Parts: sequence; C-alpha cells; structure tokens
Amino acid sequence: MTRTNIVHLVTHDLSPAKAETIRALCTYHATEFRHRVIQLGPGPLPWTDGPPVSRVRLLPDWVPFQRRHVQRAVGGDLAGRLDGRCVMHAWTPNAARRSAMVIGEGQRMVIEVFSTRAVPGCVVWPRSGRMTDVPRYVCPTTAVRRALLRAGVPEECCIVIRPAAEPIQVNLDRRAQLRADVGLEPDEIAVLPLPPVTRETGAIWVAWATLLAANVRPDVRLIVPDGDGEAERICRLVRACRHEHVARLARSGLKIAELISISDVIAFLPAEDAPVDTLYQAALSGRPLVVTALPYFAELVEDSPHTMSCQPRCPADAARAILAAIESRPSSAGHYDRRPDRQPGDWSAQKRVVSSYLSLYKSLTNVQAVL
Repeated sequence: MTRTNIVHLVTHDLSPAKAETIRALCTYHATEFRHRVIQLGPGPLPWTDGPPVSRVRLLPDWVPFQRRHVQRAVGGDLAGRLDGRCVMHAWTPNAARRSAMVIGEGQRMVIEVFSTRAVPGCVVWPRSGRMTDVPRYVCPTTAVRRALLRAGVPEECCIVIRPAAEPIQVNLDRRAQLRADVGLEPDEIAVLPLPPVTRETGAIWVAWATLLAANVRPDVRLIVPDGDGEAERICRLVRACRHEHVARLARSGLKIAELISISDVIAFLPAEDAPVDTLYQAALSGRPLVVTALPYFAELVEDSPHTMSCQPRCPADAARAILAAIESRPSSAGHYDRRPDRQPGDWSAQKRVVSSYLSLYKSLTNVQAVL
C-alpha cells in the first residue's frame, strides 16, 4: 500500500502548542501516513530532540523571482524523498504565504488560520481555478470559521479543531517551589498575562491594569513571563510607574502549565482577535480568568466558572475585573487539583486533536485512518 506523505511547513514563529501537535502527529504510529517537517527560512527550529526537521533557506521578499526560488527550494528538498500522494500542511501565516508559491495543480493543502485578522493573508485560491483544489482551512473557533466563509471560502473547506489542552493538575509542593523561585510570598496574589507575551495578546494592558489593582490591594503581584521585546516594554512601564515592587520576572524556559500553576488570576486582554492556543488551556485550569469582552473568545471560556470580562484598551475596567476575579477565586489552591470527571477510555485532548487531523488528511487522500 502506498503511503500518503504529509509535509508540515513551519516558520520560526510556530507556537509551542502547535509544535507539540506536530510532534504528536509525527510520532503516532499510523502506517497510512509518512510525515516530514520543513522549516521555511531562518530562526530556531521548533524542537531539538524530536522528529527530524529540515530547513529551506529563502531569499528576502524583495528579491525578484521569489516564487520560482521557493518552488525550487522546497521541491529540491523533497526531491527523491517522497513517493505517492502528498498533502502540504502550513502551520503558520508565514508558511501559508510561502506555500501559496508552491501549490501546483491538484496539490492537496491544509492551512492553519489562528484568528480572524489572519484570514486575508491566509486565503489562497488555486491557480487551476477548480474548487476541488481549494485548501482546507483549520480554525480554532467558529468566529474564525465565519470570517473564512465571509471571505468566500466554501463551507466544506472550513474545519474547526479546538486547541489541544488538558486541565492542569497542580502539584502543591511544585507550585510552592515555582512561586518561591519567582520571588512570590505565600500570601501574595499573582496575576499572569497569558503567554505568549506579545502586543497582539494584550500583555501590556494586563500589566497596566495589574499596577492599578496593586494600588487597591498591596498584595497583588504581576508575573512577567519571558517575551522578548514586549516583556522589556512591560518592565519599562513598571519602572515609569515606580512599581518595581509589584513585578516578578519569570525565568525563560518555564512551560505554560508551570506559569499557570504559579498564578492566582490569569488575564488575556487583546484589543482585537488574537491566537487562542493558550486561552483554552487557561480556561480549563480552574483559575479566575479576565478576558476582553470580544465575541472571538466567548466560546472558549464558556466553561470557565470564574471568568470576568472587561472592555478592550481600558486598564481601569480591566483592573476592576482583576479585583473581582481575586474575590471570586477559591480559598485554597488545592481546589485546582480537581479535574473534570472522565469516563473510562476517554481520549486525552492531544489524542482528540491528532484524530481530527488524521481524519482531515484521510478526507483529502481517501486513505483510511483509524486512531
């Protein structure tokens, strides 16, 4: 039986959650599929100890004949290594933009669309003009799916796959150690800007609101995860407000689950639609959650019992919501140990996502995939 080749196209801005999903797909034993990961352009590879990743070096966008170069580069990397059918899967907006240059007639394509803002740059129309060659678009929420439909993408080509996120089971001893490492006292209240710390995810608004909340409750502390330039921007704000005593820097390398375990309140305050990979995991953690009152995020936090909303770009309203979230939090951190009841044999979240992607590949290639 000829196996179907799944070529995963990534760029340096691949999120850790998506990287874990790709690793799970590559390591899952499915005889019908053969996986290959290609990073387009510079930057750190998505992992160092997982399935092999090859790199294709690209010319700058301003160089003429960019399309021909990308076609030769990707085609040369795959030449002699693949046989049989092939599905290309672009996992980032940059990979989607580059992959548009290598889509040939009859080429099956899957494109990840993280937010409504990414839709214009991700929609690719086949040069063949045939509807059967339209890529399949994977989106995390129905709001993104509706944006794709408004852009003219056929309904059958828009697939919703929720991010892989397990409820976090907190080990209280480990939590105490992590909090001590960050410099938190046991009775201090830690507010976490939900990673990734970028302008797009509204981390600076979380910092501003937390500094305001600290004027009302002196025990409030701001956790600043590593986030390159945006983390430095937050530190400048803290220094400008002379609130250095409020901020606690979290060392780089902490996983999202560890950062969530440190926190008492989590805040996610984008001014408009933004990637939601970590929001789904935060909603399942059981912690009080403060989220911008935008329709893009409502469906992901509907099961979170302690969710407060606030207006976008309004630090005073966000501070009010953070203070309300503090009052609503459980009296004991042990509350977070409780996980939703599961029936015997239920799949984990990652297995559910892997199953969804394998089913999608199957629909594109008519190869039976059973998880």
